[in-house]
Amino acid sequence: MSLDIIPTEILLQITRHLRQRDLLSLSRTSRFYNNLSEPIIYHSINEGHLLNPETAALVARKLVNNKRLASAVQTLGIGFAPNRPDLDIDFHVSQILKSCPNITCLEIYPNPCETLQPMVLSTDHLSLKRLIMDIYNPFTLPNIRRSTLLCQQNSITELVIHYSYGREQVQALQYTDLPNLRSLSATGETIHSLKVGRPIENVNCVALGPPVEPKGALRVLEWLGDSPGSVPIRRLRIDIARFGEMVTIDDDTVENLGAGVSEVEVLEIAVMALNADMV
Repeated sequence: MSLDIIPTEILLQITRHLRQRDLLSLSRTSRFYNNLSEPIIYHSINEGHLLNPETAALVARKLVNNKRLASAVQTLGIGFAPNRPDLDIDFHVSQILKSCPNITCLEIYPNPCETLQPMVLSTDHLSLKRLIMDIYNPFTLPNIRRSTLLCQQNSITELVIHYSYGREQVQALQYTDLPNLRSLSATGETIHSLKVGRPIENVNCVALGPPVEPKGALRVLEWLGDSPGSVPIRRLRIDIARFGEMVTIDDDTVENLGAGVSEVEVLEIAVMALNADMV
């Protein structure tokens, strides 16, 4: 059976289930399949696409000159590679951000081994729903109290902050910031500061880094109790880790945890051992 007799709507559904490399191959077969597959290819641009100036320049040029493709981009991942010319990459990322009006998910993954200058991200024209800042060195971004990423993005419903920011820096946000935040993944201190008055239903407390005692999970519950949100927490996950050995949680701790989260519908506790190669 020839593909020509299959309705375009069906072909589009099939194309959406193809792997990235198969989409690229399909896009090269004809103009029709190029127009069909390219918006799917550019739906999500991950950090691997922007690790060197040449690739970043190619992606930026493509999106600046093609409004149809630029409108298809919904997820943008920004990563940093060692020894890259920062200013060139930043310029191309800025071009991509300005050209793509429908980005709803922004992911930032700087390299933890590299010292970088603060990167200026212009997102005023976007309505972000999901923001991920997986950063081991917080100085790779502008100070959180000055960042428009949080104070001007009221549409954000999911926030992931995987680094240890001091509570005083987060507290600089106004109560009116992030009014629609429903899902938060961060350290206990950050959760304590951001939960107040916000409709957060899903919480993931990340306790990675220095040795963490199992009893520290109880402190997370105390923080949550001290900072009530506008709605009860429905799903709570606590990640507990220790360097060099597996963490164990005794029955009393589990019982106390259960008593402290009476309104939580789903409670997950993840325990793990870390080594130096994992961080």
